[in-house]
Amino acid sequence: MPQPFDKNNSEGTSSDAVISAEDWREVVKTLVKSVKFGSVQIAVQDGKVIQIDSTEKIRLDQPQTKGSSGKKWTSGSGR
Repeated sequence: MPQPFDKNNSEGTSSDAVISAEDWREVVKTLVKSVKFGSVQIAVQDGKVIQIDSTEKIRLDQPQTKGSSGKKWTSGSGR
């Protein structure tokens, strides 16, 4: 029997999750709502959704170093 999709399963991965073909839209909605920064990808084969991947990025604050003006270096800016 297929196991229901659980984004927060105990193993920390949903690679073993099996969902019915009719439920993929709900899975995509759930993933899109839960990702703050990242992406949700849908793989299609022969016109059918065969896989859904989500990647979440974690943005880290960059501490200001002493003497830093906060400006980013760009090419052509000279010395």
